[in-house]
Amino acid sequence: MRALVLPLALLAPTFAQEDDRVLDWSELAPLPDPVGRAGVFAGRCGDSLVVIGGANFPEGRDWDGGSKVWHGDAFVLAPDGTWSTHADVLPPRAYGVSLTWSSPAGPALVALGGGDRVAHT
Repeated sequence: MRALVLPLALLAPTFAQEDDRVLDWSELAPLPDPVGRAGVFAGRCGDSLVVIGGANFPEGRDWDGGSKVWHGDAFVLAPDGTWSTHADVLPPRAYGVSLTWSSPAGPALVALGGGDRVAHT
């Protein structure tokens, strides 16, 4: 636990100096999956929000007899607020880490680790 507390304590002066900033937010259009997704890879890529993979129980929770489904498709939220769907972007995966990456070649979303119905890495 000390490893987590020390870095956060070092950042405290940085946060204290930015108290003049105002958080401005609004609600986005709902993800085009009526059940929702857990453990997605998500981040900003250029001017769009990208949501990839994840897992859910579309036929009911496991205690009600439903089975967990792992997804590899992607949803992209354009600046105009509309979602587009892209099939099989990744092998079905969830519960990993995603990073937004900016390079001279252009913006990217990096997906690391996670798991599927067989194993977790």
